[in-house]
Amino acid sequence: MESGKVSDAESQERLHALADEEQANRRELGDLLNRSESLFKEASRNSQIDPAGMKEFMKGISMLKPIPDGPMKMAQKQFRDSASESRSEQESRKDLNDGENSHSEATQALKDTMNQLSKSAQDMEASTFVARLRQAASKEDSIAHALAGQINTIAGMTMEELDPSTRREMETIATLQNASTQDIGWILEDLSYYKSRTGERIYSDLYNQMNAFSLRDKLDLVHGNILNAITARSIDESRLYASTLRHWAKLIDDYKKSRRGGGGGGGGGGGSQSSISDAEFEFMLKLIRMIQQEQDIRMRTRAAEQEHRKKFTPPAP
Repeated sequence: MESGKVSDAESQERLHALADEEQANRRELGDLLNRSESLFKEASRNSQIDPAGMKEFMKGISMLKPIPDGPMKMAQKQFRDSASESRSEQESRKDLNDGENSHSEATQALKDTMNQLSKSAQDMEASTFVARLRQAASKEDSIAHALAGQINTIAGMTMEELDPSTRREMETIATLQNASTQDIGWILEDLSYYKSRTGERIYSDLYNQMNAFSLRDKLDLVHGNILNAITARSIDESRLYASTLRHWAKLIDDYKKSRRGGGGGGGGGGGSQSSISDAEFEFMLKLIRMIQQEQDIRMRTRAAEQEHRKKFTPPAP
C-alpha cells in the first residue's frame, strides 16, 4: 500500500482482512495459553520433572499472557481504524503504520517467549533423564539386595534343586530384572530423539557411550544368571550397573547445573533471541506439534506394554 491510497476500496478490504487475521491470531494464542497451563498442571504432578525447569516454563507462559490483549489487540484495532471511512488518508496511513509496529512488537514478543519455552522444555526433559537413570539404578540396587537375601539359601545349588518357594522368589527377581532392562531400552530410545532435537554434544556423547557399553545386553545376561541361580555374580553386576547408571545421571545433572550457572544455552545453535527469523519461528511451531504427536504415540504404546507387564509380573519378594 505504499504507493496507493489506504482509503480506496481494495485497500480497505485488505485492512479489514488484516484485522480479522490479528483477531484469529489472538484467539489461537488464547487457546495455546489454555493448553500450556493445562500442560503445566499435568507436569507439576510428575515427580521426575525438575522444579527449576517448571519455574522457567511458567515464566514462559507468563510472558505469553500479555500478548493477545496487549500488542495483538492494539494491532487489530489499529488495522480496523485504518479502514474506517471516517478517517482521512493521513489518519488511515498513521493507523496502518501503528498497526504494523504493534504487530511487529507482538511477533518479537512471541519469538522471545518461544525461546524461553523451548529452553525450559528441553531442561525439563533433561531432568527426566536424570530421574529415570537414578530410578533405574535404584531398581538394580533393589535386585542386588533381593538376591543377597537369598544367597545363603541357594549357595551351591541349581534352580532345579531349590525348593518351590525359593525358586518362585528367584523367578520373581528375574522378572523384575527383565522389566528394568526394558526401562533402560526406553531411556535409550527417548535419548536418541532428544539428542537429535537439541543438537547438544553432551547427549550425543552420552547416547553413544550407553550404546557402546551395551547395558541392555549385559542386563539380559544378569537376567539369565538369576534364572540359573548364579547369584553372587548377579549381585556384583547389578551393583556395578547401578553405579554406572548413577554416573550417567550425574553427567547430565552436572551439565545442566554448569549451563544454568553460566547463563547460556548449550551447543544447539546459540544466538540472541531476536535472531530467530519468521520462517524459523513457524518451523519451531510445526516441530513442537510433531514432537508432541510423536511423544503421545510412544507414551500410549508404553502404557499398553506396562499394563501387559503388570498382568504377568508376580509381586516382589
